[in-house]
Amino acid sequence: MPSLPRRKKPPKKPHRPIVTLALEWFLNPDHLPFVVAKEQGFFRDEGLDLSIVVPTVPEESLELVARGKADFGVGEQTNLIKARDQGSPLISIGPLLVHTVVCLMYLKDGPIKRLENLRQRRVGWPGLEIDLPILGT
Repeated sequence: MPSLPRRKKPPKKPHRPIVTLALEWFLNPDHLPFVVAKEQGFFRDEGLDLSIVVPTVPEESLELVARGKADFGVGEQTNLIKARDQGSPLISIGPLLVHTVVCLMYLKDGPIKRLENLRQRRVGWPGLEIDLPILGT
């Protein structure tokens, strides 16, 4: 009696550990390096499977990392400073942006032409509670 051909097993996929990255907010241009690197297979080429988590509130990325629910997180430096001020063990491993996206704005046709023109004037500040640890340094 003829034997049946053996069924070939599909090749095993190499095991790649899943690395979870928690963003600080919804997807935006700051996150393009992560998204493009994932889509282009750069993480896969390094033996990693990147999972990107988009939180519902900005502070959630810090909480996810602190609770071990994410391996890395993107966060605002003010949120990290506040978390550290409250005893969080999290540390910063580097900036996502080399330069801040915070800017000083004024009316083009207004009296402000140089920084010196700000003397004796009011400057608007959001006065967020999160900024208090920074002001205390």
